[in-house]
Amino acid sequence: MAHEFPKAEIHGVDISAIFPTEIKPPNCHFQLCNILEGLPFPDNHFDFIYQRLLVYALSPAQRRQVNAELLRVLKPEGFLQLVESDGIVYNPGPQMEKINQLSLETSLRHGVDPREVQTMKSGLKHSGYINVNSFNIALPVGDWGGKAGALSLQNMHGLATIWLKGEVGKKTQDECDAALVVADRECEANKSYYKVWLVVGTKPKEPKKITTTSSSSSVPTMSTVSPNASGKVPVLVSTSSSSSSDMPRVHSSSAEKNGSMSAA
Repeated sequence: MAHEFPKAEIHGVDISAIFPTEIKPPNCHFQLCNILEGLPFPDNHFDFIYQRLLVYALSPAQRRQVNAELLRVLKPEGFLQLVESDGIVYNPGPQMEKINQLSLETSLRHGVDPREVQTMKSGLKHSGYINVNSFNIALPVGDWGGKAGALSLQNMHGLATIWLKGEVGKKTQDECDAALVVADRECEANKSYYKVWLVVGTKPKEPKKITTTSSSSSVPTMSTVSPNASGKVPVLVSTSSSSSSDMPRVHSSSAEKNGSMSAA
């Protein structure tokens, strides 16, 4: 992204220090950040924010808090794009369906409902965004889907191992490996897939006041931000908030073409 948009100043934030050290364009910067504690950027700072895969990191109340925080740092008429999956494998066989149920039960125990991503459109509208649009795509799981399917299968293995060996599944490594062999065959035979939701919204010129339960969130103001002294526009990329050790860590990020970019 930094190479593609050299006139943008990109800032990456993550809750863990997993930033690249060898490939780092001069217009790309990284820092540690927990989005639930607020983003270290002023109001109305970014033209475009891209956030993805916070599904297992946020409770419904925390997601509303994050929506408000992203609205705060987004410029009036700036764009927010959310990309999420509910983590469910569709067209499952019997073994894969058991893993789906383990996924949901474990998540609910931690106050997270991955099915909530299906309502992100209404969530953004409630948070004060306008011109909100949503659509979903099917992401293959298995070699039947080519390279994308093979990568999704690896992702499924990582998540399924957490569910199978976790507090609900309580499987041994051997039992987990055997279950994944069966699940792999089912995904290939059934042409299984993930659903991925993409939602885009805009910050209005005069955003309405959003009421949240978090004292850390703030109401957007109408200050303006100009490019820095170098003539570049700041861009932010951030990752997910902390989660239980039994839950997968997820990332989020955002960026902007003609101004600031943010990722959360």
